[in-house]
Amino acid sequence: MKRLVQTFAVIFAVARSFAATDAALDAPLPPLDKVIPGVIDQANQENGDEKLFKDHYSYTRMRVTNYLNSDGDVTSHTEKTSDKSPWPTNAPPKVRKHHPTTTTATADQKENQFDKKDFVLTRDMVDRFELTMTNRVLIRGRPTLVISFQPKSGKLPENNIKDRFINHAAGTLWIDEQDYAVAKADVHLTQQVNVFGGVAGAVWKFHFTLDRARTDDGLWYVLNMNWHLEGREVVFSRYMDYHELWTNVRKTQ
Repeated sequence: MKRLVQTFAVIFAVARSFAATDAALDAPLPPLDKVIPGVIDQANQENGDEKLFKDHYSYTRMRVTNYLNSDGDVTSHTEKTSDKSPWPTNAPPKVRKHHPTTTTATADQKENQFDKKDFVLTRDMVDRFELTMTNRVLIRGRPTLVISFQPKSGKLPENNIKDRFINHAAGTLWIDEQDYAVAKADVHLTQQVNVFGGVAGAVWKFHFTLDRARTDDGLWYVLNMNWHLEGREVVFSRYMDYHELWTNVRKTQ
């Protein structure tokens, strides 16, 4: 009898959990003008949170960069795996390189051209887009708002190459409803972006995806990040894939 009571208690707890989840998903969506300020505030706060995460967590970070030809074949391949911890180490990152053919730029040089600090979320950036909240989903058990975005029509501010990329970006963001953190992102260019009028180069395809997770103490970190680029640097075509994966994340102090 005791075992039967325990079984019914477990079934009831699971059913109650599902009911609470359904209620959370079916609740009315919050207004965008409430969510967006929270997303901007969270983005600014995460500059400090990133340091907290690195001060208290260890993890393994793997980065893979591939150059490809126009047929999609890999012509240059670089892998870097590094173990990160709050304590300094003299061990260099593990690097594996394979060069089927010679390239004119290193993976490090190309990778450094994409710095997330250049694309910090601000009110000015958000105001360049038409935003639509479509629904709410669960990601790792947490209610998450799905927001699609596309550039507004008309002339948008354009002071540098960064603005050109922002002004022609569209996609979907998954926003954690409690923290207002970006849990996932899927972003692509809507049209070609020229550099110095196309003389220095052009990017005609760019696709970026991001998936993040949250620690028990509320710090967000990258699970995986990927981007694909197709373009031209002066007269040379460039096709690139970049993949980043974080594993073995654990609190150490």
